[in-house]
Order: sequence, then C-alpha cells, then structure tokens
Amino acid sequence: MPLRVSAADAADAPRCVAIEGAAYAPGPQTDALFPGPFPP
Repeated sequence: MPLRVSAADAADAPRCVAIEGAAYAPGPQTDALFPGPFPP
C-alpha cells in the first residue's frame, strides 16, 4: 500500500491534536514503551 503525503492546513489542526492525544494516552503498553524516569 503506498503512502500518500499531502499538505495540512489550519482546518486539519483539531484532528492532528486528537490523533496525537490518542497516540500518547495512557494505556496497558505505556509502561513498556515509556519506562521513565521522567523529569518533574
């Protein structure tokens, strides 16, 4: 399957934020992927 890259504009920002939030949301795999320690 080819990957198509297209330009984004301000109208795409809310969807980009939602995708990024879902990608980094806490989940069962979070501790394995991001073990820390994290700065305060």
